[in-house]
Amino acid sequence: MAASESGAFQPFEIQMTGTGNATDEVREISDRLESLLLHVRVLREFFYYWEFRKNKSQKQKPDDVIAEDYIPDWPNRCPPIGQYLRNNKERLDKSLAHLSILRVQYKRTEKRWDIAALRNELLPVIETFRSNLPASMQRWFVLPLDQD
Repeated sequence: MAASESGAFQPFEIQMTGTGNATDEVREISDRLESLLLHVRVLREFFYYWEFRKNKSQKQKPDDVIAEDYIPDWPNRCPPIGQYLRNNKERLDKSLAHLSILRVQYKRTEKRWDIAALRNELLPVIETFRSNLPASMQRWFVLPLDQD
């Protein structure tokens, strides 16, 4: 059986597993990494919504918010998706916000994320998006890097 009950959860009690022997510092780094990766996934969907969809004529869900909602000709202005984001789409999807037994497979084969590659691929897209927004909307999209 690929998945089985771990026994880690008891009524009114949660026992740390997997990171149980980790220090507070290691758990905090893990928390920050997961938060970063979740935001990367959201940004990938926002900027490259149509990239991986078979049906490119309508949104998957009508309430999805995408870059094209703000810049109608965004597909013509958007830089191409970076190679690291493209190659790691499934890994990112299966590892975050998606309960799957495949996440264990990725932990065995690809332990590290290339954070520099993610940053280098997303920052130019973010800047392209912001520079193409009407001036009245630019303040809606402020990066922590913008604040001193």
